[in-house]
Amino acid sequence: MRLGDGKNDRHPSTTDTEEGSVMRRWIAFMLLAGTVLLSACGGSGGGPSTVSQQVPAAGGTVSLSKNVTLQIPPGAVADATKVTITKKNAPDGSLAGGQSLGSGFNIDLGGQKLSKPVTLEIAFDPKKIGDATTGKPFLSYYDEAKHLWVPVGGTVDTQRNVITIQTDHLSWWNPFSWNWGAWMAVLDNALTGNVTDFLHAVALLTNDCPQSGTTVSVDASKANSVIQGCVQHDDLSSPQLRIVNPKSFFFEVKPISGGDGYPPDTMLGPGDDLKFQASTSDPAPLVVQAEITQKAGLYLVVHLIIQMLPGLNELGIQGPQIACITEKLSDVSYFVSASEALLVDHDGAAAAEQLAHFLNDGGAVQRFITAASDCNYGAAPTWSVEGIKQIGTATATIISATDFVANYLLSYHSELAFSWTRPPTPTSTPASEQSRIPRPEQTALAGSQAVQSFAEEFLKACWQLDLTRLQDFVEPGALDGLLSTPCSNATMCPNGQFCRSFDIANITPLQGSPRCEDPSPADVANGWGRACHVAFQFAYRAAGSTAPYVDYNSCFTVQWKSERYLVRRLSQVEEDMCN
Repeated sequence: MRLGDGKNDRHPSTTDTEEGSVMRRWIAFMLLAGTVLLSACGGSGGGPSTVSQQVPAAGGTVSLSKNVTLQIPPGAVADATKVTITKKNAPDGSLAGGQSLGSGFNIDLGGQKLSKPVTLEIAFDPKKIGDATTGKPFLSYYDEAKHLWVPVGGTVDTQRNVITIQTDHLSWWNPFSWNWGAWMAVLDNALTGNVTDFLHAVALLTNDCPQSGTTVSVDASKANSVIQGCVQHDDLSSPQLRIVNPKSFFFEVKPISGGDGYPPDTMLGPGDDLKFQASTSDPAPLVVQAEITQKAGLYLVVHLIIQMLPGLNELGIQGPQIACITEKLSDVSYFVSASEALLVDHDGAAAAEQLAHFLNDGGAVQRFITAASDCNYGAAPTWSVEGIKQIGTATATIISATDFVANYLLSYHSELAFSWTRPPTPTSTPASEQSRIPRPEQTALAGSQAVQSFAEEFLKACWQLDLTRLQDFVEPGALDGLLSTPCSNATMCPNGQFCRSFDIANITPLQGSPRCEDPSPADVANGWGRACHVAFQFAYRAAGSTAPYVDYNSCFTVQWKSERYLVRRLSQVEEDMCN
């Protein structure tokens, strides 16, 4: 057959035309479907939006275009797992003062957990950073439980425009930089709105802090929500007690009565507690005081500075880091001066001035950033010196915050008392005498300091011959005769009255005083309890005289009897204590 001879040529029929039309529609549909599928797997010029890859226990690398790369080392996952990386164009929530530098990415391990860190690398858009002198790219992850972004940091490669970090936390990650201008706009609200929360109680206490037991009860009527006491373990002889710091700042706790030096003076950070063993053989109540000491004041200043910098996500959780930073920077004069202004002078403006000077000192700020990074404060690697210097210009805001703190500290006082039940001791002392002699709960006489104070008041009454006060310190009947017991300095004047009273000055307890001991069997048989020997050095001269004072040492014994504390005698034989 020859081509073109027309014998086998035929014109298309109607059926042929319909078939061609169907074919063209099918091709168009496939092209459209392909376009849809491509759209689902990739963005316009942005590469694919998700990738899934099986990774063995020996490790491997998963990449989503040039946007994100995850390197899993051997042993990081227990078994082979499917790793999925998904691109998300808009980050969940917002980072206060932060500016997104690109897309967010979710990394999913198919339900497995990491047993060692992996290496995560995410690209960022350098055009979004803004002022290069203050902006610094960093990575943040989204905490879905707290619904906030947590700034972490990372190593920045400005040639490839990527940030790399070692992490054992895989969730939504996003590149950010601090927009210091935006942070400045919210700083006033961040400080003045949160400084109350910063100073007041944080919800750290739970139901595991009982306030009473069979043996012990806690009196928090003077605690002012600053200090919290708990009965950790109830015991008839040796209960275990606990003191909790429910605040967002540091304070020092110290005993002011209740035993031989327990609990020890201790600095408590936010949420910290102090457990100690008590003894029901010691007089009650055990009174503990919370105080912001000079050292605690430095912690307070460092915490205030942290409050001013971006990245603080939750109050009351960074106690160990603040303690670490303070120890590294305890020699910074700005901090010392600001602390003194707050604690001694209660001058918020003066403290604010010192903080502003610090924030404008580039060298000091760099030390602060380095110390915070070394102490694992999460946001520290994201800060820049020039960015922090901008905070130093917000003097009005700083003053408002420090003024609040200064005014709060001006009325700051907190005490906590633990008491335990003792079997009632019979007494033959008449009711009229009982009302004149102070009971333990009236004097709060329980520890070394209280015994010492009690004896000092007796010394004054004895040497000044104040009979109206002496009856509150001695055993009934001891005032009869010449007061040879307990006041050996008293003599009888011709008119039958006591004379030779003295002016007392410079009363100082001697080292090692008081010294306490359990009662002898004979004392117990006579109703006497534990005794404490107290030694003083003081100066005296005749009342109304202008003669020089004479130095003198004297010892007293304070002993418990019939539910009272009495000065039982003036001891002249305790030479080892008085010299």
